[in-house]
Amino acid sequence: MRGGVTRPRFSLASAGMRMAVLIVVFDYSSTGASHYAMIRAIKKYPWAKLTESSYAISTDLAPEVVLAQLRSLMESASNLYVLTSRKPFAGFGPQSVNDWLQQH
Repeated sequence: MRGGVTRPRFSLASAGMRMAVLIVVFDYSSTGASHYAMIRAIKKYPWAKLTESSYAISTDLAPEVVLAQLRSLMESASNLYVLTSRKPFAGFGPQSVNDWLQQH
């Protein structure tokens, strides 16, 4: 209590905070075994497919943690980026993806 005013306890849930949206972008053969492992791992998160090799995921994990998890599934010559997305953003694509991004 400060100055006669009681402050409510702060929590992410009560503040309506949402998990971060991370953009996962990868580049490798679509027929390799690591491709299927990567897609399965990405789909363990709430996700939206942006393009054939990029997904938006919702998580409270840091990008570095997600990168480490996914990198272990890839071939050594492949590229992988995990980027934090923040509103406002702009894009053109399927309405279902736009809706997902707005909700997360």
